[in-house]
Amino acid sequence: MTTVELIPIFQFDPQEGNYARRPPLQEEEVGQWYRIIDTSRKSSDDFRKPGQEVPLNSRAYVVGSRSVVVLVR
Repeated sequence: MTTVELIPIFQFDPQEGNYARRPPLQEEEVGQWYRIIDTSRKSSDDFRKPGQEVPLNSRAYVVGSRSVVVLVR
């Protein structure tokens, strides 16, 4: 059985320009986490199908106002 780790991030602040950052990744984790959901993105890019996940290339991820992000490893 394969273990999958998920990090759900919720940003409820209604003020535009206020962002939440997920807890920083350790340097060795960069490239191991992938974005599968980000509701602040346009509709064709907000939900990713399996195999089309977007790799995180930095230690932090900015979450837009009133949005949900799900990262998977």
